[in-house]
Amino acid sequence: MDIGTKDSPEIHLARRVQEKYKLSPPIDVEALLRIYAELKYEPIPIAGVDGVSLGLKVPGKKPSVIINSHNPPARLRFTEAHELGHILIPWHMGSILDHLDSDGADQHDSYWTQEQEANNFAAELLMPTQWIANLITKEKNFARCHQQVCEGCEVSPLAAANNLISHLPPNLVYVCEFQGKVDFSGRTE
Repeated sequence: MDIGTKDSPEIHLARRVQEKYKLSPPIDVEALLRIYAELKYEPIPIAGVDGVSLGLKVPGKKPSVIINSHNPPARLRFTEAHELGHILIPWHMGSILDHLDSDGADQHDSYWTQEQEANNFAAELLMPTQWIANLITKEKNFARCHQQVCEGCEVSPLAAANNLISHLPPNLVYVCEFQGKVDFSGRTE
């Protein structure tokens, strides 16, 4: 998940949604998505597919969203927010079979551009920039900050780390472990 620029249209749109519905973490993204779409949770038997959006921007018709019910709760929440992004971002149309991770595909084609925009929307909706900035100001221990983002926003450790990277000082290296093994690592710019 590559967080878009703070001025990107999809991030502005997520902030407008937060403002309209007076949202703060943890956001009830499922209830929000149900306002805009018919929502179903079903097993999706295609590896790597987290959600499907059908009938985007069809006049007079509410789109349908299917979320892969096999995923853990934090992944479901991110997928719900991601699908909401597809619904609300004006130039995302038709039907979209979503892979949240590109796995090395050409990041410059229009499909992956739309996927990245939906990811950016989801990250901003679930983990608002202002909320993150306030947290970083209060909490100087970045490990505790990461834990608070995971818990306060109800997101996965990876989603929290990817979002925090854009808000932390440069030249920091981090490692997240799970059950005594490195789960993922990274660095700030």
